[in-house]
Amino acid sequence: MVWQLLAVARFVGAAFLGPGSALAFAAVCVATGATLGADMVILPAMFSVALTQAGLSASQAFGLWSFAGKLGLSLTAFLILPVLQTFGFTPGAQNTDAALRTLTVAYAVLPCVLKLCVLAIVLALPLRTGA
Repeated sequence: MVWQLLAVARFVGAAFLGPGSALAFAAVCVATGATLGADMVILPAMFSVALTQAGLSASQAFGLWSFAGKLGLSLTAFLILPVLQTFGFTPGAQNTDAALRTLTVAYAVLPCVLKLCVLAIVLALPLRTGA
């Protein structure tokens, strides 16, 4: 669970970067990249164990995890892209402050909030008691 908190602590800095902060953004990317491996392996493994304890096979658990991840990406595009368009964000163009703030929230703040929600869910999973 510590890696999740580290990932959030490292990535939340991206929300405070302004135009021309390429080196600072590179530092955020390097710092968060260090937690990416744990994020991609440990959390699905914990989910698989919890679902196996609930009676699903490990393959079903990983299939469900994969489906949930793809569903999350699809919903993100479906929900966030229209919001960005509503606030006037246009890729590669000069954007208003409101459009850039919306992009910052969508890109840097929302993922951190979601990651903390996932951490709370994982912490709420039942622990194996007895053998």
